[in-house]
Amino acid sequence: MLKFTKIIYIIISAFYSYVLSAAEIIPIDAVPGHYEAEKYLLSRHLVTNLHLAKVDEKRPLLLILGGSNESYTYAPGDWRIKSFLDRGIHVLEAEYFLKPKVGSVPDTLSLIRLESFWEEISEYLKSDKIPQVIDQDIIGVMGTSKGGELALLLASHYPQFKFVVGVVPSHVAFQASNTTLYHYSSWALNNAPVPFVPFSNFSVATIYGVLTRIFCRPDNVNFTWMHSQALTDQQAVENAIIKVEKINGPILLVSGERDQWWPSADMSRKIMARLKEKQFPFSHVHFDRDTDHFPFDREPDLWDKMLSHVDKMIKIRHD
Repeated sequence: MLKFTKIIYIIISAFYSYVLSAAEIIPIDAVPGHYEAEKYLLSRHLVTNLHLAKVDEKRPLLLILGGSNESYTYAPGDWRIKSFLDRGIHVLEAEYFLKPKVGSVPDTLSLIRLESFWEEISEYLKSDKIPQVIDQDIIGVMGTSKGGELALLLASHYPQFKFVVGVVPSHVAFQASNTTLYHYSSWALNNAPVPFVPFSNFSVATIYGVLTRIFCRPDNVNFTWMHSQALTDQQAVENAIIKVEKINGPILLVSGERDQWWPSADMSRKIMARLKEKQFPFSHVHFDRDTDHFPFDREPDLWDKMLSHVDKMIKIRHD
């Protein structure tokens, strides 16, 4: 059944890619609940907020990816976006699935096309709607949680991303963010699902995770047991591991030892070990903290430390 589903998906995706040309990138009104940016844009698979630093020269662009919460990483008017802009770093926040559905942007975190990100960002940069203050040679990507998994995946496939920040990330691609009997990849590449680590059906760990999601606040859920159990499937892990050694630039990881969503500290250590084993040529740093899934909320000084390191990574790419 799963094999048949995969074949159908490939046929539909190939037809979709062949028949439909790149969608025009157009400014749109802000989605209710999200704050306005200087340029609020809709393309075929993404809705984005583009925040431009007030500079007269070309400066780096940072793509910021949210996680599995169907919203942008930062709350309306969040000071952290401004902290990047104050350093002369442009910010492009990307929402790759959104409810309620907007245009043809997916409304579930399932089989998200990795190609969409670089293809559509390239279109942004070519568009006459975008001021020419973005240094196209220094584009980085930063993702949190599921977005951290995505950031590492994107950078491992697209050398155009020159530095990466993974906040509470994963070292493998996990199944789509659901716990149904049907297992789907979160991501797709070249019209095929990206190999993934599935959750166990009907296990106590999975049931416990689902119940905490239903009855607990986000900071009290417990999905770590469910993810840790899934990671015991060594064959699935081997197939789904993210080839971080292919990333074309420095890497910063931030994790929490008491992460209640998934074992980000242990997974980050596995990323660092793989980089060492593969003799990764760029700098790679891991900020491991005694926090939960929200390290910047628990240790506010950590944000400034991260910013300083981003400056160093950008300087490396300049030199």
